[in-house]
Amino acid sequence: MKFLERLDIFIRLHFLQALWNYKGMQNLGCLFAIRPVLKRLYSGDKYVEAEKRHTQYFNTHPYFAPICIGVAAKYEEDLMSGNFSKPEMIPVLKSRMSGPLAAVGDAFFWETVRPVIGSLAALSVYVSNPGSSYSIYALIFLLSIYIIPVEWIRWMGFDWGYNHGMNVVDILKKRDFHGSMRRIRNIGALIIGLVSVFYVADGLLFSNRQMIFIAIRAGFLGLLILATMRKWSPTFLFYLTVIGGGIVGGSL
Repeated sequence: MKFLERLDIFIRLHFLQALWNYKGMQNLGCLFAIRPVLKRLYSGDKYVEAEKRHTQYFNTHPYFAPICIGVAAKYEEDLMSGNFSKPEMIPVLKSRMSGPLAAVGDAFFWETVRPVIGSLAALSVYVSNPGSSYSIYALIFLLSIYIIPVEWIRWMGFDWGYNHGMNVVDILKKRDFHGSMRRIRNIGALIIGLVSVFYVADGLLFSNRQMIFIAIRAGFLGLLILATMRKWSPTFLFYLTVIGGGIVGGSL
């Protein structure tokens, strides 16, 4: 596959849900993304048949959809070259992959990464004054640490599916998404706990309020290191941060 065609597919993947509908969900977006491959391989009636295959029901996590589309693109090429002889199985294979990938994507991005980014946004209120140049830098940073992995998954996901086919599951296991989710959730729990303590401490009129903040930040960094090393639950880390921060703040 040539680079320009690969880039075309990557750009199209950003519009996967632009034609979302109740009947086929992401089917038209999938067809739009894989169309450059179909145009290269087929013409006439065969092209129409290929498009019909990709108008069947399809729905998965939008960031992990490129994996399914990469697998489908490879099977379309194998079908054209004679290495695959069951065109009706292409949408079936896409459908079989969509469920597990949706579960991983929802757990990783919607339930883990986004809440942590939101917690960091709340924490940035106490780090920089709203409207200042530092707050703008913080916003750019937060957007970057979310967008960069999303775009990386979009680009690499298609390559994983295209190069490994149905064996792409082994690639996902090597990436250890579940381990990453645990570590990110632990960090998120600490951040939420820290925001809670800062919110309470910020309302106090103590003269040593800055000392409280410094002590809490130092303790938070220590907990952050422990959270990445030990398999503590996010709930435990949240309460540990809140209670520990309250004890430190009350003792100063």
